[in-house]
Amino acid sequence: GGFNPNCKLWSHQGFNYSVDLYDADARIAIEVEKSERKNVSDDLLKFQKGYRTKKDGRPKIEFGCLVVPMNYLGRHNLYQHSLTKLDFMKGVLFIDDVAVIGYHDPRPD
Repeated sequence: GGFNPNCKLWSHQGFNYSVDLYDADARIAIEVEKSERKNVSDDLLKFQKGYRTKKDGRPKIEFGCLVVPMNYLGRHNLYQHSLTKLDFMKGVLFIDDVAVIGYHDPRPD
């Protein structure tokens, strides 16, 4: 997302934040986590900010998707953490829906 200007949804406001993938017609933003670092809260805040940022009278982000690895051996299961964090924040997230998709990281542990 960092290199694609279409993913920099707030550049017109002077912010350099971006999402990894963005479909402007469908108003869907996708964030792909590639490490065990827990950036889920940051991702959810981007979705929220996108919902509050309008273009042509509609939110820039109406749907979010988190894609997270499921196979880390550390004590934190990022997939389960994402589901728990989303469940916790649902009451303050004004966005139509957020999907969480788990993937198997093929790199050796």
